[in-house]
Amino acid sequence: MGSQMPVRVLLIDDDELIRDVFTLMLSRRFEVDSAATGAEALELIGEGGPYAVIVCDMQLPDMDGRAIYEFQGRAGRADIQDRMIFCTGGSSESRLSEFLVAIGEERVLHKPCRADELFAVIDQMLGAPDGGGATA
Repeated sequence: MGSQMPVRVLLIDDDELIRDVFTLMLSRRFEVDSAATGAEALELIGEGGPYAVIVCDMQLPDMDGRAIYEFQGRAGRADIQDRMIFCTGGSSESRLSEFLVAIGEERVLHKPCRADELFAVIDQMLGAPDGGGATA
């Protein structure tokens, strides 16, 4: 094997237990950074990118997933927007629900989600057929 760069994933979730579980799952195949707030995530994206995929909770204490997505668009980073996966515990706020429908069901995971569901969405995003995707 060559010196292949590890695939980097950014996980954004304010719930420490979910962040720990997702990090454990993701770290089996990827290099994982995590953030507990939107502000922390934006800092990591700005400083530490590039990330192959960003897994983002929809409701954070300081902003929602849609705000992070829209910030990337305003910053001219449509490539980052295209690599965002959103997790939701069932947002009742209509504008967030409309956003999730608009970006496409294939990019939305409903909590709790299984590891195979998470990996399937990531593999699809990375263009890996049948789960044979990039590994760290």
